[in-house]
Amino acid sequence: MFELKSNKLKWGLILISIGAVVWARNYGLLSFPFSFSKDWPIILVALGLVGIWKSVSFKSNSKKIPSKEKKRAIGDILKDIENGDKSAEDAVKELDSQK
Repeated sequence: MFELKSNKLKWGLILISIGAVVWARNYGLLSFPFSFSKDWPIILVALGLVGIWKSVSFKSNSKKIPSKEKKRAIGDILKDIENGDKSAEDAVKELDSQK
């Protein structure tokens, strides 16, 4: 159904973590001696979310796209049907045998 790309996922999680820590510090939820402006860490969080989104590759459950050879074979079968050299039933049988 979906596939993870670990490198993008890793960097996305790192950016979200850094952004969340700095953002929490800016609003007084954490304290450490550095001073940052209030809202720029949300950019890190957003970049992290984008990285995670890109790391997940959603795959549909549809059949694979046929190769060039199969496309040519299908084209040849269609031409034979158009020319009257092959019946539709024969074409279906031939296509089923190619799977």
